[in-house]
Parts: sequence; C-alpha cells; structure tokens
Amino acid sequence: MKNKYLLIISFLFYSGIICSQQKLSLQDCRELALEHNIKNKISREKLELSKLDVNIFKSNFFPKLSLSGNYLYSNTSFNRIIEGGFLPTFTPDASGNMSPNGGAAYMPDIPLELNVKSVFNTSLIVSQPIFSGGKISSAYKMAQIGNNMAKLAQELSKEEVLVMSDQAYWNTVKTIQLVNTAKKYLEALNELERIVENAVNEGMAHNKDLLSVQVKLNEAILNLARSKNAYQLSIMNLNHIIGLPLENNTSINDNFDICPIGNEGDINIHVRPDFKLLENQVLLDIQGERIAKSEMLPQIGLAGLYSYTNGFELNGQRLLDGGNISALLTVKIPLFGWGEARDNLKKARLKTNISNHNKEDLTGKMKLEATMNYNKVKESLLEIELTTKMVTKAEANMMVSKERYLSGMETLASYLEAQTLWYKSNAELISAQANLNMNITNYLKTSGQLQDFLRNFKISL
Repeated sequence: MKNKYLLIISFLFYSGIICSQQKLSLQDCRELALEHNIKNKISREKLELSKLDVNIFKSNFFPKLSLSGNYLYSNTSFNRIIEGGFLPTFTPDASGNMSPNGGAAYMPDIPLELNVKSVFNTSLIVSQPIFSGGKISSAYKMAQIGNNMAKLAQELSKEEVLVMSDQAYWNTVKTIQLVNTAKKYLEALNELERIVENAVNEGMAHNKDLLSVQVKLNEAILNLARSKNAYQLSIMNLNHIIGLPLENNTSINDNFDICPIGNEGDINIHVRPDFKLLENQVLLDIQGERIAKSEMLPQIGLAGLYSYTNGFELNGQRLLDGGNISALLTVKIPLFGWGEARDNLKKARLKTNISNHNKEDLTGKMKLEATMNYNKVKESLLEIELTTKMVTKAEANMMVSKERYLSGMETLASYLEAQTLWYKSNAELISAQANLNMNITNYLKTSGQLQDFLRNFKISL
C-alpha cells in the first residue's frame, strides 16, 4: 500500500513537471534521476534477488519435510500351487523332545494366486543434515556477503546515476549559455553589418569590408545553429537520465551556481562503495575456500520416514495394508577422487589471492583517481579566474575598438578581431564553469565524500 501511494505521488509530481514546465534545479534533477533512472531500478531488483538468496541458503539449516506417493496399476497375476501329501507326525518323549511316532497326516494342495491390480504407497520424509564440513554455513555466509555486495552495488549505482545527472545538468546549462552568447555575438555582427552597409552605400567604405563582415556573420549563424542543436541533444540526454520523455521541453535553471567542494583534499577511499565491494569480494572468496575444503570432509545426514503401503491381493485378500516408521543415518566419507577435491581447494585459494591482489592494485588507482580529480578542481578554479579576467578585458577592448572604428581611428579587421576575441573568451569561461562543477562532482565521488554530501542535501541513498 505504501508503494502504491508513492507511485501516485511520483506520478502527480512527474505530471506536474510536464504540465507546468517549472524550471528544474540541480537538486530536482538528482532526485528524479534516483527515482526513475533505469540503471538504478535494475540495482534495486538485484538487491531483492540477493535477499531471496539469503533466505534460500538459511533454510538449509532446518529440517526438510516432503511427501511422496506412488501408484501402480497392473493386471499381472502370479499362480502357484504348494503340493500336499502325507507328512510324518511326532510325539514328545520323556525328555520333551519330539520324536516320530510312525504316524502320518495328510495335507492337501495349497493354491496361491497373487494379483497386483492397484498398489499405492505414501511416504512422509523428514531429513536433516548433521555435519557437512561447513558447506551449509559457508554457503549461508556467502549469501549474506552477496546481499551486502548488492547493497553496495546499489549505492555505487546511485552515485553513478548522480554523476551522470550532474554532468547532463551542467552540460545543458553550458549549452544554454553558449546559445545566449552566440545570439549576442550575432546581434553585434548584425549591427555592424548595417553600419558597414550604410557606409558602402554612401561611398565611405569599400565593398570588401561588407564582405568581410558577412563572412563573420555566416560563421556566427552557423555557430548559433550548432549551439542550438547541442542544446536540444543535451536536453534529450537530461530527460533520459531523469526519466522524462526524450521530447519533453524541460526547463532548468540556467546559471552556474557552483556546488560546494566539500572537504578539500580529504580523500578517504575506504568509504567508497566500490572499495567496499573489493573487500567483500575477498570475504566471498574466503568462504569459497571453506566450501571447497568441505568436499574433503565427511558428510553426515539423518532422515526419518513414515510410509503407508496398500496393495497386492493374495487369494482375493489384500496382502499389504499398513504403515511403518523407519530412520536412516547416512555417512559419506570421501576417500579417493584423483585429486579433484584437492585441486578445487587450490583453485579457491588462488581466487582469494587474486582478489587480494586486485584490491591492492585498485586501492592505489582509486587514490590516484581522487588526487587527479582534486587537481582538476583546482585547475578549473584557476581557469575560471583567468578566463574571467580575459572576458573583462575582451569586453572593454571590444567597446574601445567599436568607438575607435566608428570614429575612423581603427580598421574594420581590428574591430572584427575584437568581437571574435570577446566571443571566444565568453565561450571559454562558460566551458570552464561547466567543467568546474563536473569536476567537483567527480572529486566528491572519488574521494568518498559524495554520500555524506548528498545526505546533507536530503538525498536518500
């Protein structure tokens, strides 16, 4: 019932977004991605599968009760005659022993007719393993470790979904900003084209000047078209990640509010879900060793049986009609198998060694990855600082160049170059701002801070 209400609320929220077209924030996109992303749904299903595995292997500790039945119908019959005749008679002597007395008694022939007809058997069986060399307990522990790994895989999946959501969000903001910059650049060129065209008509400028402006104008039109196409693709990608229809006209906040960086330089890979998965893989392989070892130990089991059988007719009367109780103790001791059990144990130990080596190798790579992403954040901050100064200078230079061109103190080529520098510096600043936010998210993930960071924003993991 709770899931039903959540589904209704989710549907109303989902419908409200489409109908009202409210602007989505980064937080909204993250929450939608966690709720609707297919990858995250798959991880939830796998977690449910692992829970069922735990229940299945836990049941092996307890007795198993089963009921079986057999029914046979056959028209087969068996006929025999026990021949009669004269049999000697005996009398007891003084000591109590039986001695022949010379007499005889007559026994007639005895006909025997056995018919199968309908025969059925019903058995109620209770079986309980007593000792399995640790196989059952190890299998149960493996299921528990598998369940824990499924939880960690779900956490990792959520982190990956959030990283994809952040990247798609910031890439969309980037394309929006680039479209706006391309429009401003195009407007400036359109204005310049009118000025130059008037000057040509009045004979104050050469036609080649107009041609130079129109070449730049065509480039600006193409850049704007490309920016709009990039925006459409980025919106479709964002819709796919957050679970909205690809064609939905989603609107987002189009500013670069920089995410908090968290604790700078605080790298703790041991809390990362993927690192914990490596640890659990080692534990899983250790249990695999114990299972392999159990194949070399005795197996002891106990079974209890209650059976009822009815059938067979002897001379027209039922021969079997009753039940019985029996118990069975089984002991299986492996003696010789051409080294199969020994080789399986060696194989399991090698798997554990490989998992340990893999964990050691990836631990170093994770630390390197986190440090690299931290450096990228610092580089992005420096890039923004430098490009911001460049944008300020380029804007001032373009204004001065415009005034000088209009007063005839500067060539058209210089003014066009000033406009181009302004456009390129703004585009570089936009890319730097988007890269910074993406690098922050990657740093939080690889440094082990993403989950704590997200919990502060009330995003459930």
